[in-house]
Amino acid sequence: MLSMIFTTGSASVIAVEQWNRTFDSGGQALSVQQTEDNGYIFTGYTTRYNPGSGGTWLIKTDIDGNMLWKKTYGGWNPTDEAHSVQQTMDGGYIFTGITYSHGAGDIWLVKTDAAGNEIWNRNFDFGGVDTANSVKQTGEGGYIIVGSNHGSGSEGALLIKTDANGNQQWNKSFEGFANYVQQTSDDGYIIVGGTMREGIGLDVWLVKTNTSGNKQWEKAFKGNDVIARSVVQTKDGGYMIAGWISSFTSSYDAWLIKTDVNGNKEWEKTFGGTGRDFAQSVQQTEDGGYIIAGLTGEEFKGGDTVEAKAWLIKTDIEGNKKWEKTFGGDGDDRFSSVQQTSNGSYIMAGQTTSYSAGANVSFFKGGNAWLVKVSEEPEVVKTKKIPAFESLEALLLFIILLKIKRMRKVA
Repeated sequence: MLSMIFTTGSASVIAVEQWNRTFDSGGQALSVQQTEDNGYIFTGYTTRYNPGSGGTWLIKTDIDGNMLWKKTYGGWNPTDEAHSVQQTMDGGYIFTGITYSHGAGDIWLVKTDAAGNEIWNRNFDFGGVDTANSVKQTGEGGYIIVGSNHGSGSEGALLIKTDANGNQQWNKSFEGFANYVQQTSDDGYIIVGGTMREGIGLDVWLVKTNTSGNKQWEKAFKGNDVIARSVVQTKDGGYMIAGWISSFTSSYDAWLIKTDVNGNKEWEKTFGGTGRDFAQSVQQTEDGGYIIAGLTGEEFKGGDTVEAKAWLIKTDIEGNKKWEKTFGGDGDDRFSSVQQTSNGSYIMAGQTTSYSAGANVSFFKGGNAWLVKVSEEPEVVKTKKIPAFESLEALLLFIILLKIKRMRKVA
């Protein structure tokens, strides 16, 4: 007996949502990390005005995204914000952002224990409004912070190094503004952000320093009003930058830039359509490719109403798109942070207004903090099995008749 199976599709990998969780925070989640127990820690801030209550929070979940605890922080001013969080070597957490509780706006660093109880907090005032956007624990147990100082008519990037107790050891300032920092394999630091180009637009700005924060080199990547939000050192020693680039039609595309170890551009890729598309976070994945999170199709609907879809893109090692997936409903939904988890899945944090209750249903008024887990799974391949035949001649006759039938349909 002879039989054949015809495959009508090709095997590929797709993104499958495992779960999503919303948290009634009245704001957005900006940073997420998987913890040692395979749960998640994420942080952000509320945009709901509640005098006397801290506007910044940490939320700890189990492996399935169920909340284990929530802690709030800050002084009398409810507009304090947390922008970045990391689990520390002792099992606790460090987060950084901005506090208005001591003046016009200071860089804020808070250390907690494993249960989220505050151990200490530090604020750093450089004059004007100072904000921190990223923090990492360094190899010797201290912390590296990057942010910006907004003075009178000027803006500068700040790099701050502290000891394990948050005491400042040194700081460096640079022209431009900084959004993300990572310690590099040589114990120096890589910083990404933006810099003004002759007052006519923004360039992506990449800076490499040594372990003391002294600049070793810097690179500017020109475009029409471009911004970088995230950088990661790659397995080959180079760097991957994620951000966005503007066109002259008021739209934006997500932008990836791959550099060598000295910051020289090797290639770039853009992703998006005719609307406003933004890459907010990038990580290199176990297979050498990249996972990028952000938002796509942002539209302003009048007043303070915005619509967008949260967006996840997976590429190969050369930046070629393997798949993409959008998340959310009819509101404003966006991802701010992504990380590959220990089992090869992806965890994203951001904000949703599609699943928000009450009146605070716009990006500007504050929706809900949002956590989404996604796995990669093989796409279902459709097959068609034809009947069994007694002989090879009968099978060949069937194939000939099938071809004649298809030719007649085409004619």
